[in-house]
Amino acid sequence: MAKLLSVGAAYAVSCTEALDEHLRAARMDGITEEEIQEVIELAAFIKDKADHHVRKLAEFEEANTESDSLDRGAAASPCCGASDTEAEPSWAALARQMRACCG
Repeated sequence: MAKLLSVGAAYAVSCTEALDEHLRAARMDGITEEEIQEVIELAAFIKDKADHHVRKLAEFEEANTESDSLDRGAAASPCCGASDTEAEPSWAALARQMRACCG
């Protein structure tokens, strides 16, 4: 199990050197290619989801810093089409919205 977790973690952080090492170790421990592929697919899903959230945070921050007169209630949607109704959105509020709409 630890070998598969190591493969997934190395993939998720794009560390090719560690990924090669952990793949070699996993295969030597008898972990099948099917099991390796499953964990890589899961890591890819998690990595993509994290990337999605980082992009949304960056878009949200950019939309809220473009102008001092920005109507924060009309700011770009912070996540998955949800709207921000707070007068002064905060990182904590954005995180709550992201958890609510994206799990």
